[in-house]
Order: sequence, then structure tokens, then C-alpha cells
Amino acid sequence: MIILSAATYWHNIDHRLYRPLRIYHPALDLGRPVKSFLTLEQLEDCMARAKDKQERNALIGFVVGGMAGLRLREIAAITRADFDAKAGTLQTGTKNDASIRCIPLLSGVVSFIQSCFETDPSQYLVHHRGVNGNDNQISRGMRRVLDEAGLPTISPKDAARKTAINWMKQPGVDSDCFNRYVGHSAKTTVDRFYREYSTEQLRLFVIEPVQAYLDSRVKPAAQVVVDLVA
Repeated sequence: MIILSAATYWHNIDHRLYRPLRIYHPALDLGRPVKSFLTLEQLEDCMARAKDKQERNALIGFVVGGMAGLRLREIAAITRADFDAKAGTLQTGTKNDASIRCIPLLSGVVSFIQSCFETDPSQYLVHHRGVNGNDNQISRGMRRVLDEAGLPTISPKDAARKTAINWMKQPGVDSDCFNRYVGHSAKTTVDRFYREYSTEQLRLFVIEPVQAYLDSRVKPAAQVVVDLVA
């Protein structure tokens, strides 16, 4: 009877409260924030490598999530019908009604998604043998990217989305509009901002300044030479 009571008690404990603390080596100074996202340069390297079809499925999560601020489930759910190459937009949002949105994309992301669909007959952007990808499949690819970037302790769940939010806000985009762009679903955010911005306004306040920021960055000398030759 005592054993049964102890077992019942243990079963009812919320074990999340008792999980061991994760030590982020070598950043043992708890006062120092731990990096949980990739730099823009690392993200661009992922995009370049993802043009290789064999590398694509492993890297696509970070490329799309890190360049458009999408969640894992939103990446997994992307189909041809959601993507409008001519308008440069993507219909997305699977978490709840508030996160459903039509977002404009950066020109490089439009070209990347378009090339993926042109070279693959599947209806889904991320898939396994024609069946849409799932969170675990995308997470495995993200785990590989994080390990290569020297971030083995960071969870893949939000790393790409955090990457996007970190670098896309650098040009000083409108904060309220950016909340809508990445699909924040807090009720207060929805009530205050969500219904105020159309797709074109998202393009004006988010995509245009971010695209201008990308275009204005100093290119490496080797890239400049290539452009001059071309």
C-alpha cells in the first residue's frame, strides 16, 4: 500500500520542475547571455549550401526560418499553393488564427523557394518521399547546423526564428509591424497591432528596409571581383 501511494505521488509530480539544469560550457559565467542564434553570415552560408539538392533538406529549415521568421510547423506546412513567386509572398500560420498571415519575402528567399519547387515535383517544400516534413525531421537538420556553428547546447526549436528576429530588426524596422510579420500571437499584441497591417504594409515597413540593409552591406573582395567580371 505504501509502495502504491509513493508511485502515485511520483507519477503526479510535474517533472519539468525537477529536470537537471543545463550547463552551457564554456560560458560558465551565468551573468553573460548565451548566444542562441546564428549570425547573418552563417545564415547566408546555409543558403548557399542549400542550393545543392543533397544538402537542401538538412538546411532548408534554417534558411526559410532564419530568413522569414517562421516556426517549425509553419516551415513543414509550406506547399506550392501557399507560395506566390510573382507577388513574392507566402501564406503561413498554423499555430492559431492570430498567426495566420500573408507575408512578403526577401528576394533571395523568393528565388530559393522557387528553385526548390522547380527542381522537386512534391507539393511540399520540406518532405520525405513526397510526404510533408515534420518538426522532428526539420529539427534534425537544424541540430546539424547548430553543431557546425559551435552551438551544441541550443535547442533547434526556436533557433532559426530567433536568428531571423535578431538580424531582421537591426535595420530599425517598425517594431509593431514586425510583431505581425513573425506572427506573435499574444492577445494584447493581436488587439493592438494585428489588424492594422496589410501585406503591402508589411512589405513597406519590414521587407524594404531589411532588403536595403542586405543590399548595402560591404561585399567581400572576392565577391566584388566576381561581380565586376560578370
